[in-house]
Amino acid sequence: MGDKWLFIQTYDEPNEGSSMYDIFDTNGEFIGRIELEGYQVKFKGDSVYCLKQKDSGYKELVVYKMIWD
Repeated sequence: MGDKWLFIQTYDEPNEGSSMYDIFDTNGEFIGRIELEGYQVKFKGDSVYCLKQKDSGYKELVVYKMIWD
């Protein structure tokens, strides 16, 4: 499966500064939903990169690795 997932941002607004994404596999089947925090979100391979603005004004890069059972 790996980098063949499709992430689609939804209109749901879970928390301020976050976005919800529906995740689909290569067959177009819904496999999950994830909330990601950050104003810039990028996907590459099995990693998700989120750039967040901290209260102090500094920017923080958070990297998530996607692992599916």
